[in-house]
Amino acid sequence: MLNLNILPEKYKKEIKLLSYYKHIKNIFLLLVFFVLLIGILFSMSYLILINYMEESKIGSFLAKETYQGVDDEIKSIEEKMDYILNIQEKAINWSKLLEDIMLKTGNNISFSKIMISRDNYRLDLMGYAQTRDDLLELKKSFEESSSYLTIDFPIRNILEKDNISFEMRITVDPYDFK
Repeated sequence: MLNLNILPEKYKKEIKLLSYYKHIKNIFLLLVFFVLLIGILFSMSYLILINYMEESKIGSFLAKETYQGVDDEIKSIEEKMDYILNIQEKAINWSKLLEDIMLKTGNNISFSKIMISRDNYRLDLMGYAQTRDDLLELKKSFEESSSYLTIDFPIRNILEKDNISFEMRITVDPYDFK
């Protein structure tokens, strides 16, 4: 087949430009189509994501509400346990302490008042001793024991020889009477 190119140059350029224009128009239409398709996909993804986030918020809110009560209960129990452990740590077995005092006390000594201070582990003893030797023996038995840290024994306790009204202040080692 034979091609004859008899069109004037002006028309040839117009035909060529028209052909380019059609190609550019088709490319532009394809580009617009793809942009619209991508836009629709993004819009659908956005709607799905929003729906998922709303469901997640509701689910996390319900979970948070459910577990918030459990968290509060756990904190309450922990506080109570700490309180109990603190009490046990600071506690002294006072009956064991009183038993030890009675074992150290001879028959010629009687107590009129025994005051126990839990805060500073102090013991105030007031009473009567028949003789000075009985009172000094009591003081000595407290001093020889490692369970008593300090013993405040005023000098006025031994000024009299018989029928002595005495006072003693003793600091107790809390670890010995647990």
